[in-house]
Amino acid sequence: MLDSLIRWSLYHRAVVLFLAAVLLLWGGYAIRDMPLDVLPDLTAPTVTILVEGRGMVPTEMESLVTFPIESAINGAPGVRRVRSATAVGVAVIWVEFEWGQEIYRARQIVNEKLSLVAASLPPNVDQPFLAPISSIMGEILFITLESDRHSAMEVRTVADTVLRRRILATPGVAQVVPTGGDQKQYQVLVSPESLQRFSISLGEVEAALRQGSQNSSAGFRVAGGQEYLIQGVGRASSEAAIGQIAVTSRAGRPTCAATDASTLCATITSGRRPAFQRASVGTCQGCSTWRRSAPSNSSRTRADRENRNVQFAESIDPPAC
Repeated sequence: MLDSLIRWSLYHRAVVLFLAAVLLLWGGYAIRDMPLDVLPDLTAPTVTILVEGRGMVPTEMESLVTFPIESAINGAPGVRRVRSATAVGVAVIWVEFEWGQEIYRARQIVNEKLSLVAASLPPNVDQPFLAPISSIMGEILFITLESDRHSAMEVRTVADTVLRRRILATPGVAQVVPTGGDQKQYQVLVSPESLQRFSISLGEVEAALRQGSQNSSAGFRVAGGQEYLIQGVGRASSEAAIGQIAVTSRAGRPTCAATDASTLCATITSGRRPAFQRASVGTCQGCSTWRRSAPSNSSRTRADRENRNVQFAESIDPPAC
């Protein structure tokens, strides 16, 4: 048959040349409109579900949380495979769809199934939520902020409040994950001996600290033809303010969360996490950038991100980094 095809091609050269020209033109047209991606996504459309159940052991999370969600997701239109991983207080479920499935349609299907199974989950389990649209091939850039004259907390604050928000504004970026550095937080270390002496549970202390550090609205006051908003400012902004929060009262005397001999907490300090350190440059803060799984031009995304990094470097206060 191959000999016959070759013989036919030799006798009909004009037809072969015409077909080759048509294929060449069609290929050029297809290449012009073909989406280009520097880092193509080689995984099937996947939706990631995250569930947190504080204090639950893996076996309990598996039977009461992971299995019901998997059972609800299985059989959904277009679902190819469902995988999961369960640890202490957390469960991660990956829902893979058939090739060609539109990712936003897949997330809508998963959300509908989660709304049906959410009522059957234990009361101490948080509402399941979906992770951002990204894949294992989505990490495209790792940025570091370095400073030899500023603390790890200051560098981490710049990364969280300035750099991360500007990169997220770049089209095609799904998420930015800051790592390292010291996060601003207040740590209240409760004394077990004081809890036993005052007959107070740890849950009462936690509830009092949560309710005692928040602002409240009190409506408005009309005077002179103008409305003045009234607000109760009670959000704690220092260790001393947290220490003045009353946890309970005994015999008409309030028991506060201060740090003296008659109160509950051993210490109230500004907490920090270990930072990445380099011997030559000092404090180093990293930000991992992930792109969306939906088709996008990665070269354009990288160019936009680099432009934003230049603008960030020019606009940032020189002593900051």
